Amino acid sequence: MDLAESELLLVRGRIEAGGGCLLHCRDIGMERDMRLSIEEVRHTAALARIGMTDSEIESMRGELSNILDNFDALGRVDTEGVEPTGHSVRIDSVMRDDRVFESLPREDVLANAPLCEDGFVRVRAVLGDH
Repeated sequence: MDLAESELLLVRGRIEAGGGCLLHCRDIGMERDMRLSIEEVRHTAALARIGMTDSEIESMRGELSNILDNFDALGRVDTEGVEPTGHSVRIDSVMRDDRVFESLPREDVLANAPLCEDGFVRVRAVLGDH
């Protein structure tokens, strides 16, 4: 077994064990099966209205296939008994709790407005010519 094969086995072992992996097969000189076809990448690029050259499509094919492989690895992680969370650490809000207070009297608010009409503050139209 040469060095490239042993590194690939290490990478496969880490992924199967649910560990992270920063190595790509091409980084250790080995090819792997691509999950996406060139046509699928072209179609996805067209849907996103992204113009890509043939070399960019081939590169993106590998990147997207790698992303899908990583999702598969995450899908194999045993999450039994793990509570769902939006954050990996405990987050305390710096905002105070909402509290209900009496609002200011309407007359006091309208007294500070530059223009009032029928008990409301009058402002210039934002949309249209009203």
